[in-house]
Amino acid sequence: MEEEYSLSKYLGAEQIISDLKQHRAETANLYRNKSLCGVVAFDEDRVHMFAPRVDQLVIDMLERCEAIDRKIARWQMRQRLFNQYMATLTRKEADALTAETASAELTERAQSELYEIETYVAYHFHEQPPEPRVGEATDAREGMASMLAFLGV
Repeated sequence: MEEEYSLSKYLGAEQIISDLKQHRAETANLYRNKSLCGVVAFDEDRVHMFAPRVDQLVIDMLERCEAIDRKIARWQMRQRLFNQYMATLTRKEADALTAETASAELTERAQSELYEIETYVAYHFHEQPPEPRVGEATDAREGMASMLAFLGV
């Protein structure tokens, strides 16, 4: 998975969604404006006519538009969840993240939240979740041991 959950991409999610909507409109128009005229080819003793298969063009257009719609839906969910996270921060912390002048600790917390958002979005859309971040438990026993150690039990 590409590094989609970088803070700069989440801060620019609205522009990404707008660009995807524009791309979808252009894709649909591209297919609608395709020529459906056939081509005539001459052979030694025959004349061949080739025409585009309209059913194949429609299927291709729908598949491309649906793929873009899925990307739009994922980015809208990311934006909604990120906005919910930003609402939990103090005004000073939110401004620091937006201006990308946040402390290392705040940036790490934000990256951890972005990882959680990416994981949620992946499971919601039945996709492969992102790889576990370095330092996170990958084994259930390791996770339980670290939680017990944290709680002092």
